[in-house]
Amino acid sequence: MFYSSTHCLNKDRENLIITPLIENKKQEYLINKTCKKLSVPVNMNIYRQEWNKKSKIITDNNIAMLDADIIEFPLKIRHWKKGDYFYPLGKNNQKKLSDFFIDNKVPNSLKRKLWLIESGNKIVWICNYRIDNRFKITNSTKNIILLELLS
Repeated sequence: MFYSSTHCLNKDRENLIITPLIENKKQEYLINKTCKKLSVPVNMNIYRQEWNKKSKIITDNNIAMLDADIIEFPLKIRHWKKGDYFYPLGKNNQKKLSDFFIDNKVPNSLKRKLWLIESGNKIVWICNYRIDNRFKITNSTKNIILLELLS
């Protein structure tokens, strides 16, 4: 990576990516239990509903369906930081986010902009990518929270 006073040049695999420098503020936003819609830092609808065995799980990277009875409020929205880890959906082992980003070929310029949802200091969802296995819907799930990112 090469820096000027206003931009960063990054050689990412076979690409050269130029991005404006963004102040690395420690931005964190809280979502309380009654919140139904967000506009900052992301546009997001939040739904709460009962879950039954006839319900279907939506497989869309813009939607996270989570077991509401496991979630601790307030939820926190923040950017990733060094040392962050989670348990990717379908896995019982923790994975560092830096390794997850490499495995999924997420460009450096994008991973600095990604938002995470956190519950009780545990990452619940890497927005637009993957939920944490610990918060997935199971046969014992009774209530869910559906987080829907809007464009």
